[in-house]
Parts: sequence; C-alpha cells; structure tokens
Amino acid sequence: MILQRSFDLIKKLKKVRSYIMITLKHTTTLNNFFRLILLLTILLSSTNSFAITTLKKYELMVREAKKMELKGDYFRAAYYYNSALNFAEQLVGKDSPKLTDDLYNLALSYYNMAEYIKAEPVFIRIVVIKEKTYGEDLFELVKPINNLAETYRNMSKLEDAESQFKRALDITHRNHGHNHPILATILNNMFKIYKTQGKYSETESLNLKALKILQNNFGKDNVQLLFVMGDLASLYVLTKRYKESETLYKRMIRIEKKEFGKNSLKEATTLNNLGILYMYQKNYTEAEHILNKTIDILNIHYIDYNHEYISPLNNIAELYKSQGKYQDAIKYFHKSLNISIQYFGDNYPDNAIIFFNLGTLYDCLGNYTKANSFYDNFMNIYVSREKYIAIVKMLKIALDSRESSLGKNHIEVSFLLDHLAFSYQMQNKDLVALPLHERSLTMKESHFGKNHYALLKTIDIMSIIYLREGKYKDAELLFKRSIKINEKTLGKNHQNVAIVLNNLALLYKLQANYSESKRLFNRAKIINDNAFGSNNFKTTNILTQIGRIYLLQGDYDRAESIFNKLLDIQQSMPDKDPLSIVITQCDLADLYTYQGKFDEADILYNNSLETIENNQTKDPFEYSIL
Repeated sequence: MILQRSFDLIKKLKKVRSYIMITLKHTTTLNNFFRLILLLTILLSSTNSFAITTLKKYELMVREAKKMELKGDYFRAAYYYNSALNFAEQLVGKDSPKLTDDLYNLALSYYNMAEYIKAEPVFIRIVVIKEKTYGEDLFELVKPINNLAETYRNMSKLEDAESQFKRALDITHRNHGHNHPILATILNNMFKIYKTQGKYSETESLNLKALKILQNNFGKDNVQLLFVMGDLASLYVLTKRYKESETLYKRMIRIEKKEFGKNSLKEATTLNNLGILYMYQKNYTEAEHILNKTIDILNIHYIDYNHEYISPLNNIAELYKSQGKYQDAIKYFHKSLNISIQYFGDNYPDNAIIFFNLGTLYDCLGNYTKANSFYDNFMNIYVSREKYIAIVKMLKIALDSRESSLGKNHIEVSFLLDHLAFSYQMQNKDLVALPLHERSLTMKESHFGKNHYALLKTIDIMSIIYLREGKYKDAELLFKRSIKINEKTLGKNHQNVAIVLNNLALLYKLQANYSESKRLFNRAKIINDNAFGSNNFKTTNILTQIGRIYLLQGDYDRAESIFNKLLDIQQSMPDKDPLSIVITQCDLADLYTYQGKFDEADILYNNSLETIENNQTKDPFEYSIL
C-alpha cells in the first residue's frame, strides 16, 4: 500500500513539474504565487482528467484576459477573467482565498469599463473572503476595502464610500501608525468625496495631509507624489486658484522629466491638464500649443491611435468650440469618439459627453437632424445608467441654446422638450413633465396639424400621466384621439390600436365602467390574436384584466374559467414566464378566498411560493457580461 501511494505521488509530481514548466513559459512574471499554489493543490489532490483539463482552461483564460488588458479592451478582458474565475471555482471552491487575485482582476476590468454595479459585488466578495481568512482588523483588508470604497464613490454612494475609507484608515493606523504611505492613497480618495460635495476646505486639508505623508516617506521631488499633486492642482483649478495650479503642474513636469526622461506618457498626461488650465484662463494660444505637444508625445509612443488620445483630442475639440471653430471641433470630437467606441464600446459613459458635445455643435451649425441623433445617443447611455439629474442639467443647456437660435415655439424645440419631460418622468416628477409635454404638443399641432401621426407619442405619454394623476376625463379624451389617429394612419387592426384600446379599457376599469372596459379589452384581444396567435403574452395580459373584472363583479364562475384557461396557456408557452404564472395563481387563490374555498386557495399560494423560490438565482456570485 505504501509503495503504491509513493508510486502515485511520483506520477502526480511528474505531472506537476511538467505543467508548471509549460505554465511558466507563458507567464510574463514569476510574481504569481497563488496561481502556482492553485496548480500544485489541484494536481497533487487528483489525477483525474477533469481537474487537469479545467486547470488548462483556467490558465488559457487568464492569458487571454491579460492580452486584452494590454490592448485596453476591458470588455473582453472581463469576459475572459469571468471564465477563468468559473474554472477556478470548480477547482478550489467559491470561498477559497486563492480566488482573490482572479476576483480582483475581474472587478478591476468592470471598474475600468465604469461598470461599477458589476464591480461592487465582486469587491464585496473579496472583502468577505479576506475577513474570513485574516480577521476583520488585519492590514490585508485595507486594499480591498479601499477599492470597494472607490467603487461606491463612483456610484455616488458617498456615505458608503466615506464609511469604508474611514475603516481602511482605522485599520492602517492600528497596524502601521499615522505615516504609512498607503494612508496618502486613502486620504486622496476621500478628498474626491469632499470635492464632489463642494467641501473645498476639507478637501484641501486632506490633500495637503496626504502630500506631507508622501514627502516624509520619499522626499519632495519623488515620483510617488505625482498623483496627490495632480489632484491638488485640479482642486486649485476648480476654485480658480490658477497660479497655484500652474505651479504644481510645472513642478510635476520637472519630476516626470527627471524620473522618466523627456516626452514620457506621464508628462503627456500632465501637459494635457496644463492645457485645460490655460483654456480656463482663456489663454487659447498657449492651450493649443500645449495640447498639440501632448498629441506629439503620444505619437512618439504609439503607431496608431489608442485610448490615451481620447482626453487630449476632446480638449482640443473643446478649445476650438470655445473659439467658435465648430467644424474643427467636430473633427476632433469624432476622432475621440471613434477611438472610445473602438476600445470601450458604444455605451461607455464618457461617450455620452462626446455625443452631447457633437449635438450642441451641429445645433450651432443649424443641422438639427444630426444634432437630434447625437442627443438621442447621449440620452440612451445616461438613461441606461439612470443619470436623470445630469440629463436634465445638460438638456436645459441644449434647450436654452436652441430657443435662443430658433425662438421658443419652433418645432425643433419640441424634440428637446420631449426628452427633458421624459427625464422628469423617470424621476417620478409627472407634474413637472406635463407642462413640457403640453407645450411640445401645441408646437406639433401648429406644425403638423391636429390629427397627424407625429403627435401620437406625445399624446400617448400625456394620456398616461393624466391617468396616473387621476385626471380621467383628460386621459379619456387623449386615448380616444390617439385611437382615431392610429386607425386613420395605420388601420383599425394595427397593433398600436390594440395598445391604446388596452389603456382606455384600464381607465374604464378604474371608473368601474366594466361593460365598456370588457368590450375594449376583447377588441384588443382580437387584434392581438390575429397578429400573434392566441398564445402570446399580450393576450394573456388582457385575459388577466378580463378575469379580474369578472372577479370585481362577483361573477366567480366566469372569473375562475378565465383564470384556469390563462394558467393552461401560460404553462404551455415555450418561453413561459414564471412570474406571470405566479400572478395568475394568486388571482385564482384570491377568487377561492372570496368563495371561502380556503384549502384550494392555500394550495395555490404554496405553489406560487415554490415557483418563486425555484426561480431565484441560486448563486449570488454568478457573473456574466455576455
């Protein structure tokens, strides 16, 4: 037995040695301790082919992710890191400290894409694993807590961010006193919170404290000071202390030339910021010179455009825009946008600003069709991230500009009014949105006539607002007007007609006008059945409403018949929706409760709970970006 075990161990060790040599051939650095430990653990614990195959896949995914990172393609890097993580979890379990490097790589990829909602749970998971491994007060927790706090800050969860930063500071103080270099990083990150809140005196105090810690550790002209000096310089720009800001930027350039030589990428970044400073001072000649010098340095380092060009290109575009050189500004914004889309995808948050700027420039040139297209792209990105306050602020700027050029009642103004009203609606501010929609509708009626198809979107939105606000008479008039325009333009059996019929039927249901409500629901159902067949989600939604009307009328037999028919349809649909089934089961259970059939009701309620539990996500840490 002992000899057999020794023989098996020797075979495993040969595999270990062979596979480590292959791995090291493809690894750019040897600072990969946990990965090698992972490899040793798996190969020594099992000889089965599954473990070896999974480990090979894991290493392949990591290599591909690193390649994508080097290209700045964080979207694909995140995909590969996510795949690597899944393989690693199969090998060592989901709570192993050996996963923290892979989790960190994945979180960082999401962070670099500004996908903070995806990064947050991954950073939380790292903190939880570290707490279980090292305890809640050891220094190993500082880095993941800081990263989590930075993620919260970027999500505008400023209280959560401040709380985590303070925890990181407290742990560092207790482990290393009050002069450890990492304190400067944490203080500098807290500085950004107070800067966002407009607490500029507290902000400057934190930054100067961070700078002092770094100077105590590294001296006054060390490269380690650059990131703190850069943030302090940007604060001075914000508070219009331009001379102090310029002094700091020039000091940074001296350090960068000393540490990295002339024309380094670090110098390019600082020059870019110095160019922005000169723009604020309206020193356009010097700003253009400095920004073009930034581009020249980038050209030394790169054959083709990459993501490093985006900021200086945007700044040159802004410079030309501020000088009224709109065509030149458009050219540079387009260059910047193309690079950003290539590296970060269409929906990268910073693209929204470029889209908006292009919209305002085409506005200035009177090309409203192009301007509206870019405003749409801007809206799509910010709406997907629920940045409605920012949307309102920026659309007001665009609206003021367009009204100044065209007058307040021009039809092109209605486009921006619609977008602005929508942004208020998404903040549950219907009563703020309604006057904007009413103004837009008046413009469209004047331009197109009162029964034109172009009015429909505004009419439909206004009718829903009236319905929500309990203004049923106003809502009814607009629903009927919408039906009339749709029937005239698209025909009586078009799907759009069914949608408005459905809304008007809901209004009559709220008014207890059940006979008219049922008539309209049935007409909408016939249109849907003819278009999609009888087994579709639109039809099942209408059947739900009809069943509920019978329930409200006390016609329990007809209600029961419809709810049972509805369940049969929902359960036989190929892409059945568990939530819809639960709703119907609850409606039927309510019916049985009214009838005193408590046992039947109880069975249905239990079935609903079971369906909900069976369709919950089993693993809260299953992430996918595709």
